[in-house]
Amino acid sequence: MARPPPLPLQLPGHGAPSTASHLTFASYYGDLELDPCKGDYRRLMERFDPDINNVVTPLLLQEQAVASAVAPQAYFCCAQ
Repeated sequence: MARPPPLPLQLPGHGAPSTASHLTFASYYGDLELDPCKGDYRRLMERFDPDINNVVTPLLLQEQAVASAVAPQAYFCCAQ
């Protein structure tokens, strides 16, 4: 018995798969049909804006980092 052709890959939360065939990563990630933000990332970037969100002061961050002796601590730093 012959095998049926494979079903098209469906991305989570995107309904029907895109009809465009992507031959490169650039074309895949450049496809606005697959972008849940549709190219508008303002709401996403506001989460990282210290003027909008409550920011931990450097002193409080230091106290949190050195005060916990029982749990290992890891911090990520983004620099410009």
